[in-house]
Amino acid sequence: MDKWRIFSRRESDHAIVQGDLTLLIAIIPFMLVFLFLIHLNDASSKDQDKNPFEVTVEWDGKSPVDIDTWTWCTNPSTELWEIVSYQNRKGKFLLLDQDDRGYKDESPLDDKNKEKVKSLGNRLPAALCGVNLHVYGTNGGTLPIEVTVSAVLFKGHETGKQIVLLDQKKFTLSRVGEEITTTSFEIDTEGKLMVGSNKTTIQMRCASSSGRNCTPAW
Repeated sequence: MDKWRIFSRRESDHAIVQGDLTLLIAIIPFMLVFLFLIHLNDASSKDQDKNPFEVTVEWDGKSPVDIDTWTWCTNPSTELWEIVSYQNRKGKFLLLDQDDRGYKDESPLDDKNKEKVKSLGNRLPAALCGVNLHVYGTNGGTLPIEVTVSAVLFKGHETGKQIVLLDQKKFTLSRVGEEITTTSFEIDTEGKLMVGSNKTTIQMRCASSSGRNCTPAW
């Protein structure tokens, strides 16, 4: 009788161990997925921290005037033409992350109309790049209007050197269809700013070229 009791207990213990192993095997895939998601989120936040280009455009939050931001990069030698705007918000290197079209709500979230542009990935192309403002329409509002632009290169980037292209610089736009380039700069083949390239702003026209390309404003 004792022998059968011992055998039964061993068999029971074996069943418990087997059940524990089955449960562990079932849990492992969920643990792996969980760890992968944590890693993905961490990598995403690191990419954002190393964002090489960021632009913020702001104007009166209660003005219905519609200001459009056109951000562009071009390199004729590589046939690169990338333009992001309300017409095409996402390119290979750039993204129009926020697009405001003038005040249309009696209770705005804040007192600013705002558009935001940022780079995709952690490197800009070897190209001449710039940021344009264009007055799309007034929607019953009044001109002139003051627009504030901030533009930063290599914010939190591994280069360790942040370059402020525009620090809340103010621009005045006076008529529908008016378009100006607020800043331009060149990036070399190593993804670095070509020294001095941001000192002179090269005026280009993108919106008035129907957004297919930008043309010099002679």
